[in-house]
Amino acid sequence: MDEASVKTRFRNSLRAKNTFIFSVVVFLFWVLVNKVPTYELVLVGVILELLWMPMCLSLIIIPAISYLAWKKEQFHANSLHLYAIIMVIATILWVMIHNL
Repeated sequence: MDEASVKTRFRNSLRAKNTFIFSVVVFLFWVLVNKVPTYELVLVGVILELLWMPMCLSLIIIPAISYLAWKKEQFHANSLHLYAIIMVIATILWVMIHNL
């Protein structure tokens, strides 16, 4: 094989990994908020009140940042930015369906 025919393997950056991990954290936050009796436990209620606004903003910010970074990576299918966007969309849909 010559060097031109060898494909270089795609590697996710640290930024992509952090973005994906944060999108998973946001998903877990919203799942726990809907599953745990938030105002019966004082500590859980306080944590919810402190974090709900940053978590709402992250539902807007994560897809925007991920899309721009994914575009910079030329829309590679193995990019974690794509999966971060999918995770945020799944979070929004899960919260909407669960709160009907």
